[in-house]
Amino acid sequence: MSVFVVTGHRRGLGHGITGALERRGHPVVGVSSAEADLADPDALATDAERILTSVDWGDAQLVGLVANAGILEPIGPLDRISPDAMIRHVTVNLAAPLVWVGAFLRATTGVGDRRIALVSSGAARTAYSGWGPYCATKAGLDQLARVLAAEGHRNLRVEAVAPGVIDTDMQAAIRACDPADFPEQPRFVARAEAGELPAADEVGERFVDHLMSPAFGRDVVTDLRQL
Repeated sequence: MSVFVVTGHRRGLGHGITGALERRGHPVVGVSSAEADLADPDALATDAERILTSVDWGDAQLVGLVANAGILEPIGPLDRISPDAMIRHVTVNLAAPLVWVGAFLRATTGVGDRRIALVSSGAARTAYSGWGPYCATKAGLDQLARVLAAEGHRNLRVEAVAPGVIDTDMQAAIRACDPADFPEQPRFVARAEAGELPAADEVGERFVDHLMSPAFGRDVVTDLRQL
C-alpha cells in the first residue's frame, strides 16, 4: 500500500501527477487552496500539521510528498515589484514546501520508504530577467533537496525535479505578459505556436514513472527531460 500527498493537485502538472498516481492505484491526498492557504504565513504550520497528522497512513509501505504548488507572478524587474507581492511569492514557493516537508517527515517516521519530490524548474538553474522571485525560490527548492539528502533522514529519497515547459495556465500567463517585463516572452510564444508544449497529463505520467522507480533519489537535482 502507498499514500501520496500532492500540493496544488487541482490544476496543471499537479493535476497530471495526481491522475497518474490514482490510475496506478495509489491513494492521493490533494492539497489546494480549499484545504490550506499556502500564501498565509500564519496558517502554514497549523495547516500542514493538521492535514498530515490526519492522513490515514495505515500500513503503507511507501509514502510520498509532491510539493508541486507554486506561482509565477509577479513578473517584472525587481524595482517594479511590490514587497507584498515578493513576500507572497516566497511564502507559496519556498516557505510552504519547507514547512510541509518538515511536517511530512514528522508524520511518517515509521514508514519504510519515504519519497519527497520538489517540483523545481529550469529557472532554478538559469537566470531570467523579470523572474527574480521565481528563479530565486526554485533555486531554493534545489538547495532544500540537497540539504535533505545531506541530513540523512531515515528511509528517505528526495529529488528536486524540473519538469520542463508544459501546456498549463502558467504558460498562458507567460504568453500574455508584457515583453518589457519578461524579455524572453516571444520565445515562449513561439514554442506554443510550434506545438512544442506537452500536455500536463503526459508529463504527469513521466513524472510518476520516475517517482516510483528505483532511480528516484539517486541524483538529488534532476531534469525530467533528461531522464
